[in-house]
Amino acid sequence: MKERRFSSENISFRLQKVHLNQLREEAVQKRISLNTLANQIIDSYVNYSSNLSKARLQ
Repeated sequence: MKERRFSSENISFRLQKVHLNQLREEAVQKRISLNTLANQIIDSYVNYSSNLSKARLQ
């Protein structure tokens, strides 16, 4: 199975240590990188918000 690659770029965020530690723990539990977890969270948020906005317009 061929994996789709998307273009990406680097960015940095300042997070509260308590939140970053929780995210790190979750990434370890899921056996994924912190970057992968962050991308999953952002993807979920973006897609949920987009779909929610569309649903409100209907």
